[in-house]
Parts: sequence; structure tokens; C-alpha cells
Amino acid sequence: MKALDNINLILYSSEIVGILGKSGAGKSTLGDVMSGLVLPGTGSVYAETKPELLSGFSHFLPKLSGARNISLILSAHGLSDDEIDEQLPSIIKKAKIRKIVHQPVNTYAKKSRQKLRGAIALALLPKILIADVALKAGDKKRTSELRDEVRDIALAGGLVVLAGQRVEVLEEMCDRIIWLEKGAVYMDGDAASVLSQWRVRYPESFDDDEVEESSD
Repeated sequence: MKALDNINLILYSSEIVGILGKSGAGKSTLGDVMSGLVLPGTGSVYAETKPELLSGFSHFLPKLSGARNISLILSAHGLSDDEIDEQLPSIIKKAKIRKIVHQPVNTYAKKSRQKLRGAIALALLPKILIADVALKAGDKKRTSELRDEVRDIALAGGLVVLAGQRVEVLEEMCDRIIWLEKGAVYMDGDAASVLSQWRVRYPESFDDDEVEESSD
């Protein structure tokens, strides 16, 4: 059985696009194919620049500290020493690693590494960002700040794809939603129109954990 079936999409700069579907619909697989993490069995994916996964952004050197990893990654993306010095405190704060920032990354908890990856990714304002992890961070204030940072990428002319999010998050943030059913595009349109039809078909979905931050 195909995870995805005859997907044909064009995504545009400055869009925030949500991928909607029940568990097993193909949301995570589509995000992985878009990012280049998984190669399609047939067909091709064309992108202006390399898409970045929020959860998988940057590969850490495990024996080096968080601070050193941040500096190396920012340098590899072309930032000057002054720009790195400017970004470093903000990234450390957003990742909530102040107490451990000088410890080797291989001593960090998985969640701390994920937060650090996300903070670095957002600091670099990638042209294409695929947010494949839940857009929430600790408390309501930080969650709101995180979502504003994601919006800033689209406002700066980038493309954001939200996969594996709660329906309420897609409603709040997306201009456009792609609804998948059994690996195929069931509906593709403006967020309000798609969610209106989704509510008719799945009226229980807003109380159903199955569509919340689920993987396929």
C-alpha cells in the first residue's frame, strides 16, 4: 500500500500551509518527502532551496558544548562572529539551556536537543521550514512567541509547512490547508474553507487525540 498516492502540489513563498488528516493519512510522510528526508518512489520534489525540518535542523557534534555547536552551525550558515555573538544569547534563552549550555550536547535530554535545534532553525529564518513537531514551548507566553517566530519566516518571504499539528493550530496560523485522506489530496484550499468541510466530516476531531500532533 502506498503511503502517498499521486500527490501534485505547488507551494508558494510567504505561505503558511497546513497538512491536515487523521492518523495514518500520510501527513508525516508528506513532510518527510518535502524535506528530502525520504525520497519519493516515483515523481520528484523541486525546491528553490533546501527545506529545513524544525525537528531535525542541524547535526550536532555530540562531544562539543551547546554553545560551541551553536557557533559552528551559525558560522556554517554564513553568519559573522559579530552576528553569532548577537544571536547566541537569544538562542540559549529560547532553547532554555542556560544552565547546561557549556556541557557536551550528548549529555542533553532529547527534549533539550529538540528545543536547541528549533531555536537555531528559527534564528536563521530558513527560506523553507517544515514544522514537523508541535508548536508549543513550555508556557503560553513562550508558545505564542514561538508561533510568532514561525509567522516571521513567512512574512520575510519564506514558506512554512505545518505537519503534525493540532487542528486549532492550523486554524490559527495557516493561509492554506492540504487535507489528506489515505495518502491522497482530498481537499486543498484556503484554511477557512477546508476546515469548514473537515468539521462536517469529522465533528469529533477537535476533541480527538488522534489528530493532535500525531505521526503517521
